[in-house]
Amino acid sequence: MNEKTAEAWSTIDRGLELLMSQNDELSDRELRAKTRRLKHLQKFLGALVQRVNERIREHTKPGAIDDLFKQYRTEREEIDAN
Repeated sequence: MNEKTAEAWSTIDRGLELLMSQNDELSDRELRAKTRRLKHLQKFLGALVQRVNERIREHTKPGAIDDLFKQYRTEREEIDAN
């Protein structure tokens, strides 16, 4: 694992730790909002896993994830608006 990848994983780990801290202090409304965002993140991560598995299994290069990430952000903004 290169340095930038290790740093990215460290950032993700820290972000998840911060996201999940102090859950007991959140209202039900805040917890429901968090659940919606986490489910959306789960969907996005599933798509990323699928791309990695394609790469391994089919020896293809699926290319940039720009469109996938834009879709993720757009959908998340919709979730946040509700």
